[in-house]
Amino acid sequence: MNNKLSVLDIIESQSVSLLSVNLKETRAALLTGKTLTADSAGRRNLSDALRYAAKQGNGIRFIGDAGENLTLSYRQLEQQAEQAALALLAGQEKAPQAVVLQTRNLRDTVVAAWAGWLAGIPVVPLAAVSLTHSDDVKSHKLAAVLNTLSDVAIICDDNEQQGVQQFAQHAGTAQVVVKSLATLRETASEKVLPEVDPEQPALYLLTSGSTSAPKLVVQSHGNILNRSRASQIVNTFTTEDVSLNWLPLDHVGGIVMFHLQDVVTGCEQIQASTDYVLQDPLRWLDLCSEHDVTLTWAPNFAFELINSKAKYMVNRGWNLSKLRFILNGGESIVARQGHQFIRNLSAFGLPANAMTPSWGMSETCSGVTFSFSFLTCPTDSPFVPVGEPVPGISLRIVDELGAVKKYGQEGHLQISGCSVFTGYLGAASKTSPFSSDGWFNTGDLAQITEQGVSIVGRDKDMIIVNGGNIAFHEIEACINSLPGVDPTNSCVFTQRGEQELLCIALTTSQEEDSLNTLLKLVRASVREKFSVSVDRIWRLTPEQISKTSIGKIQRKKVQQTIADASIKPLWESTPLAENRLVNQIFRRLWQPLAISETSLPVQRILMFCAETCNLADVEKAFAGTDVAVQQLRIQDSSSQFEWTEAIQAQLNSQQPVSHIIYIADSDRELTIAEQATSLLAPLLALLQTWEKARWSLPLTVVTLHGQYVTHTDQPVNPVNSLVTSLVRSAREEIPRLSCRVVDMTDISQMTVEDLLTEIRSSAQDSEIAWRDGLRYVSRLARLKISGNGADSSINPKYVLIGGLGGAGSILAERLAQNADAHIWLIGRTPVENMNAESLMRLARLKKVSTHVHYRVADVADYPNIAEIIAQIQAAEGGNIGRIYQLAGSFRQWQIKEINPAEDFALLDSKVQGSSNLYTIAKEFSVPSLVFCSSANGYLSGAGVALYAVANRYQEALAELAQQEAQLHVTSAGWSMLEDTGLSQGYVHKALTEAKGYIVADPHQAIALLDPVIASGEHACVVGLNPDAPAMAGEFWFKPMADVAADSAESCANQAEETAGDNSADAVAEKIATIWQELLDLDELGWDENLFDLGANSLLLPQVILRIERELGFRPALVDLFQYPDVASLAEFVSDNLLQLPMERLAAVAEAQLMTFWKETLDIDDLSPDENVFDLGANSLLLPQLQRFIETHLQQKVSLVHLFQYPTVATLADFLNGQQS
Repeated sequence: MNNKLSVLDIIESQSVSLLSVNLKETRAALLTGKTLTADSAGRRNLSDALRYAAKQGNGIRFIGDAGENLTLSYRQLEQQAEQAALALLAGQEKAPQAVVLQTRNLRDTVVAAWAGWLAGIPVVPLAAVSLTHSDDVKSHKLAAVLNTLSDVAIICDDNEQQGVQQFAQHAGTAQVVVKSLATLRETASEKVLPEVDPEQPALYLLTSGSTSAPKLVVQSHGNILNRSRASQIVNTFTTEDVSLNWLPLDHVGGIVMFHLQDVVTGCEQIQASTDYVLQDPLRWLDLCSEHDVTLTWAPNFAFELINSKAKYMVNRGWNLSKLRFILNGGESIVARQGHQFIRNLSAFGLPANAMTPSWGMSETCSGVTFSFSFLTCPTDSPFVPVGEPVPGISLRIVDELGAVKKYGQEGHLQISGCSVFTGYLGAASKTSPFSSDGWFNTGDLAQITEQGVSIVGRDKDMIIVNGGNIAFHEIEACINSLPGVDPTNSCVFTQRGEQELLCIALTTSQEEDSLNTLLKLVRASVREKFSVSVDRIWRLTPEQISKTSIGKIQRKKVQQTIADASIKPLWESTPLAENRLVNQIFRRLWQPLAISETSLPVQRILMFCAETCNLADVEKAFAGTDVAVQQLRIQDSSSQFEWTEAIQAQLNSQQPVSHIIYIADSDRELTIAEQATSLLAPLLALLQTWEKARWSLPLTVVTLHGQYVTHTDQPVNPVNSLVTSLVRSAREEIPRLSCRVVDMTDISQMTVEDLLTEIRSSAQDSEIAWRDGLRYVSRLARLKISGNGADSSINPKYVLIGGLGGAGSILAERLAQNADAHIWLIGRTPVENMNAESLMRLARLKKVSTHVHYRVADVADYPNIAEIIAQIQAAEGGNIGRIYQLAGSFRQWQIKEINPAEDFALLDSKVQGSSNLYTIAKEFSVPSLVFCSSANGYLSGAGVALYAVANRYQEALAELAQQEAQLHVTSAGWSMLEDTGLSQGYVHKALTEAKGYIVADPHQAIALLDPVIASGEHACVVGLNPDAPAMAGEFWFKPMADVAADSAESCANQAEETAGDNSADAVAEKIATIWQELLDLDELGWDENLFDLGANSLLLPQVILRIERELGFRPALVDLFQYPDVASLAEFVSDNLLQLPMERLAAVAEAQLMTFWKETLDIDDLSPDENVFDLGANSLLLPQLQRFIETHLQQKVSLVHLFQYPTVATLADFLNGQQS
């Protein structure tokens, strides 16, 4: 028997790992790196490493928060650090236990760190605390260090010594000496630098304990050198490399994996401010291109940030051909995002093999495995191999008892070797982190395969977010302190999505409004204290929170309880990956909209009435008006010849014709197909005639009860709505056609004046309705959804019509993930006649679930489809939970090409078929019916008239169902699913996007079905771009393109406005615009929590920068957490603006000048302190600048002044002085 799976088996089975094909594996899950040879340079400690690097002639470029550049050679670094090191030792009998870094400037941080290392004192790198907000993550970290160590020296900025000293006295028990680099430079010393032993501690790295307080990881000089040399060997780093790090230096990746690694390598390095890059993530790549960077790194979140900015890359002009090594590590790696990153940047020369997944931790001295085969990792792989260990490192996978497992088996990852620490400083736990034979227990779950090690989970109770660890018990302590939460039953855990999801289970007695308030409080408290957002919250009973005999919560059992009972989250965030599509869901909204002017003369009307209309009643209705009406009597209304004869005869008469009215109505006594034909064929003939005749008369098509406008409306006639889509297509195809559709309740003396008011107006609305003297217009409004929306009350027995199509198979596979789901697929083609693609889809579905069945029926054949569904209903015990209608046909025709006798069959599956399913669902008491429709049903378009008509019927039928209230019917109209279903092989995507249709990822789009259904809205459109010019006038709200234009216009007068308008409302408008642009929202309530809408800590630097540029005040990061909605943030900002009017004017002037020079000189980045004449400015451009300043800042300035103040900063200060 061949125990190796075939390629086809691997492709079709989602449950078989691509990494473990061989079923008879016997090798032990153990990987041992090569022997690390002795250092040929003889370096024993970090002091030796710096002195060696100083001989190589390279150094460090520092890039600050505002983009300013400073350089420091390794020789200069050695000299400055040596002076500070001697000062640290001066006047003391013994050196302090550690040097704690609290500097804000990157250069000072590096110099201070090396002062400690040269002095033989361990360094604790920590982000500088806020001296005004003492209850944040940074403050807690510093406090933890001060309560672990007994004697420390803190190096901070010169102007913060007193504040840091006061903080230290109140926060910890350590004896503290606070110094600044300026103080150390002025301190004379007769000390000499000590000889540092390789085993001496060099770094104390703060890490979260899983069951206790934070601990300090001790890493020695020797460990750091060993790890750096081993990494240099496997990655072939040389002194010719240029390295870039923009992650914080308090993270092991920043301080060891890049800064110290680069010193050991002796290469040029760039240390960039984290805030500078996060303010505009594309600056990362700007720097790579500008400085010919060869090595850089980031955790996974950064690659997602870059991917989200893809549309802004077009004009960047990067050259990334030298960027050969991009380390991906620090948190869970997502294959899809990595591959997308490479694809996005391939056009700029990025080598396809540049991305290098890596694994490591503080305890291993950062990354100690590297994978060079990321290109071969499948995009949808749940786990990304991180490669094999570097020289001097060994890895193994063990079971719960410590026995080594086999290749391909999952287990606990252990590590030993030359860069693994020997223990924690200040560890209170009696449990050793090492095995009995000396291997360190990493807390990760992993497997070893041919591709090396793959991390598949964690057995430690912590989450890794943006490269940092947060212990579950710390989050639980925060939650337990909140009023309304049972303090003994909070349970924090993670779930795996594309990112790790932070989940909370709690117990509470709160209900309704109080419960919602509590959930907001939980999310806000976690966010403010840990700078991380909660993804899901469950409410459980105390009995469902499993505990040990001593009361310790059993997290895995709690998760299993949730899974076994299919308990849905009480609250769930919207995944960022789906955010754009989530924000592009719209619903039809009828709102009153009066006509501003009725100036068109209407004296004589030609009128055609459908056969169902009572001509006598119509004539009577118009009898009391001042308008003459001529009935068009046509024997064969489907004949273009008769239409031409009838209309042309009237136009040739002596009496001028002002307007043509076509009253469309269908006979409900006919079958649905007959109704559609009798309704559409005459109008189609008229439109075809119109195109040939090129009449220029206005045409109004009147429908009766074709639209569901108000709650008092009579039941809608779905067939009558079809003419709207036909007319909308005609408006795009027939150049001289001026046509609108007006829906009325009837034509009577009461309503005819409304109709005449309409046709006398020049309004360009496409769809109008009149009800009780009020004029309504249909446009789109945003439909807000939340969570996954899955309805647990629906029995998971599903019928999918067209379930083997592209979209249908994706939906079926998604539904089949529920083990209890029974999937019944219905199609017209017998299995024996299926094509290969359909057979593959069916085979794949059957492998996902044994409860997938296929039946043959034609949805447009009522007896046939009714019989099959009756059989399914019987097989499921009368418990079908939902029917999905995905069947449809598409063909592109111009209106002039349509032949009703032949082409109306295109309507069968969606019109007659959907009608059949609605009748059957009512008969069998199926609670839910879903039409997977198209946005064409709402918007129509050239060449898609019949397809649009068919989809419009589904929307109208859903409206009727809402009125009849016998079952819930949802019509979801998709824009375009990329290369799926009817869009498969479609090549004109750019044209589609230009029309405002988003080409959506089919999996993300289908995933939105449940929340769309749960929203309760009967019909919606998914995937439109309001900013597309073709979408003008289709939305009730103002699209972002218009908002941005308004914002730009407003900004032009900013200097004048800001001097007098500091009101919270004015500020709120600007802040709302900033958040709308960053979160891709068209509507934003000022009281909505921004973090619930997708805001996160990574976006906050961009917000801070925008607020500073546009309002002249720079809030702190903590302020954005403290004021998480537009209203509260605006009030806070406006209060500060009242105190800073002149500074605010200067900031506005600076922002405007920056904009001018960037656009004029065609540059992407500009420092306010750069001389613009060095960048290409010249005297010929200065008159343009004069006009710009006069127009935008309302000031006149001479050419002399422009030469006198050659930087943005100095010119802005000058202009500010002129204002004052």
